Amino acid sequence: MGKLICVSSFSFSLPFVLRLSVVVMLNFVNFPSVFAQKSAEKDSLLKLLEILPEDTNKVNILNQLCFLSAKSDPKNSLKYGKRSKVLALKLSFKPGLIEANSNLGRTYRFSGEYDQAIMHKEEALKEAQKIQDSSRIAKGLRQMGILHRLKGDFPAALKYYFSALKTYENIKDKLREGHTLSSIGSLYYYQKKFQQSLRFHEKALEIHKSLEDIKNTAIDYNNLGNVYSEF
Repeated sequence: MGKLICVSSFSFSLPFVLRLSVVVMLNFVNFPSVFAQKSAEKDSLLKLLEILPEDTNKVNILNQLCFLSAKSDPKNSLKYGKRSKVLALKLSFKPGLIEANSNLGRTYRFSGEYDQAIMHKEEALKEAQKIQDSSRIAKGLRQMGILHRLKGDFPAALKYYFSALKTYENIKDKLREGHTLSSIGSLYYYQKKFQQSLRFHEKALEIHKSLEDIKNTAIDYNNLGNVYSEF
């Protein structure tokens, strides 16, 4: 049972208050038709793809198509990603190669092929380390953490999350630092380490509130509600 908060003559369990906060905040968030937007964007990119020469712009377009199609059309997503990877290698276009591998890993992740996903994400991470791109390194570390969590390898996931957290702190990316703190809190929750989970979710909440990030603040409150319900 959760702890109680008293307001005037009424008492509410803390999880109830936190979950109520989530509902209230989500009422202020607009959810446009994402599917329609992505479909229109994809159509525009396909038209552009037909007229582009074999240059870095084409790599970028193929990467965007791979990203946009990952959930809805994984077969074509992989096709776009592989084309992008081949062209990026031919052009020695490192940023494009990193994105191609990262997007391929993302598509395999959504298809549940975690070993393939890890292989491509590792390639992306290694290339990012070669060019010392801290932002891409941090992103790659966090995504590796997510994949190992999905595979049930919590120690490996935690190792990658903490490496990502340190990198985000170093480059002062507060938004993604907050996201990573939340991921660590959730990982501890899955392991029933509720005190540790509480600590990291509270840190995530503090950052997201300071950034006035309504959506992620709402998620943090919901996560805290889940943790408090275990006490």
